[in-house]
Amino acid sequence: MNILQELLDQSKDIDPATVKLPTSEPGDNETIAGIMSDDAKRLCGLQIQLSNKMKAILTEIKSLDKDSDRYRELDLELEIIDLRKDMVQNLILTTVLLEFPEIIGKISFLIRKDGQVCWKFCNQEFSDLEVMTVILNDMPIELCH
Repeated sequence: MNILQELLDQSKDIDPATVKLPTSEPGDNETIAGIMSDDAKRLCGLQIQLSNKMKAILTEIKSLDKDSDRYRELDLELEIIDLRKDMVQNLILTTVLLEFPEIIGKISFLIRKDGQVCWKFCNQEFSDLEVMTVILNDMPIELCH
């Protein structure tokens, strides 16, 4: 099974106009690089779908005995979905970086209202590792580079 192709196929079924993107406006210290592509929006939609699946499973698993077969089945499913979600998250980050190469090397970039991709410098200094942060649905997503 080709997991990457499966995830890309799932994202193709998502209407980018229906993806719930952040509603916050760019801040004063943020520079707008442009609007993310429909493909990137579809990937964001897929990540949201995976998060919703995880929430539904967590709701069910809370009521189960940890020694039950159903609990173990759902626990494994959660791990698999989490790995897929991580893969999609990396696809989003890479897609945005490739769409807006001017933000490569910036400490932080954010997704804002209507899919605006913004970047800003961060006052923090990093030693061996720089952390890039993306905000999607007001939740931070970090990419180390």
